[in-house]
Amino acid sequence: MDYWKEDTDCCSWDGVTCDDMGKGHVTGLHLQWNGLNGTIPSNSTLFLLPYLQVLDLSHNPLLKGSLPEANWSNPLHMLDVSYTNFSGRLPDSIGNLKSLTRLDLRHCKFIGLVPANSLGNLTRLRYLDLSVNNFTGNILSSISNLHNLSLLNLSINNFTGNIPLSLSNLHNLSWLDLSVNNFIGEIPENLTQKEMDGDDGGVDGTKDSIARTCRKEYDDA
Repeated sequence: MDYWKEDTDCCSWDGVTCDDMGKGHVTGLHLQWNGLNGTIPSNSTLFLLPYLQVLDLSHNPLLKGSLPEANWSNPLHMLDVSYTNFSGRLPDSIGNLKSLTRLDLRHCKFIGLVPANSLGNLTRLRYLDLSVNNFTGNILSSISNLHNLSLLNLSINNFTGNIPLSLSNLHNLSWLDLSVNNFIGEIPENLTQKEMDGDDGGVDGTKDSIARTCRKEYDDA
């Protein structure tokens, strides 16, 4: 960007935050809505900054890129590439980011199977949005272990498989959207759905069968 000058302290650049220890460690890149374009390769050092906690590249629709396949491990709390042209597969290395609390990949061009075992390692996640991509496979069983989730949006993909009863173990979940996929089965009985698009809110495997908006409440009993 034009206002990033090589001969100045990067901690003074717009969108860059550093630690308060005076050591110049970059801890945040807040680059959303910046009109960024070009391609960020998966081996970019951007992903490997050792103290990085926030990486927000969202709402840059001309920005292309892919996520690192290996050697990706830093204290990221937030990864947001939503509303960009990031593409490819979600790599197994995502499971190394065990400090993640927010993962937002909505409205991108990701494809293929989600590495369910790796995703299941992200036990601190509170916000997981994979909507409007072309992900496939069955990931709900691994997600059932993410007990801190408050939002789960998997809508408008090609996910398949049964909806497991263990989904009801997500006691902190306040927003659930599984719509426009190929799931089969029924949402667990102790999940009460509101604002349903359909008559009964059932899940029958057709792409339009699950409500766009599903709010989960727990029975008092």
